[in-house]
Amino acid sequence: MIEDRFACQDLMLASYQAVDEGNASIVAEMFTEDGLFVIEGNLKLQGRNHLLPFFKTREENRERVTLHVLSNLIYSRSSDTESAINALLQMYLISGDQPLALQAFARVADSYRSEAGQYRIASRITTVIAS
Repeated sequence: MIEDRFACQDLMLASYQAVDEGNASIVAEMFTEDGLFVIEGNLKLQGRNHLLPFFKTREENRERVTLHVLSNLIYSRSSDTESAINALLQMYLISGDQPLALQAFARVADSYRSEAGQYRIASRITTVIAS
């Protein structure tokens, strides 16, 4: 359904926007209780109880200002309650010595689960292609 597609896309975009606007701690609540967050080769966290401290630490680092740009979003639906989006991500550092320096180019694979009519991120796996 088109509503599911928009709900998942909005959730993906809102999660990165929250980080960029300095509100990273709210991202943990966008995940399912058993949500998985992976940056391949660097980080693997599972469960909101592990995600919240990570995102709080990111939020507290006010000197690191980022801009996440998503493109090529491809949506798929596997059931009435499960969907996925694969996308390309460009992450820019807009603070420090070289403002607007591209820090990473990556693939993002999100899976979503609808719980009580609201989609949440079940997993986010980020694979850095170049940095």
